[in-house]
Amino acid sequence: SSEWEMILKLQFSQKAQTVCAHVKTAVDPQTGKADEIAAGPCAKIALGAMFGYNITMHEKRLTVLVTDHTSGAITTVADKYDYSFLTEEFLEETGFYFKAGAYCGEDKRRLPSEGCEVAFASVNTTHTR
Repeated sequence: SSEWEMILKLQFSQKAQTVCAHVKTAVDPQTGKADEIAAGPCAKIALGAMFGYNITMHEKRLTVLVTDHTSGAITTVADKYDYSFLTEEFLEETGFYFKAGAYCGEDKRRLPSEGCEVAFASVNTTHTR
């Protein structure tokens, strides 16, 4: 398992009330590490609000749209982010997958008993090669 299995992370910030798309940069040849950066503007989403997202990877370009179901606003949080630096061999070896969940890591002062909750109304995936 490597950090590259997660090339996209949609992260909600309770403090900022936003959903942002975090992506990986190319590996630095000197350090051997990739950075995680925000791919574009964040979508304003209130805590507890329903929202949807659409993730598309076409020809190694990642696009992520977030739709606020309350206001109808659609924000492009990643606009054709360029992953062309990933080789075909690397993509075959890494074994990417889709994983949805709740990770309560933003507030380090949070007590484990407080938890966090995410509810998925529906999940649809398609894959074409």
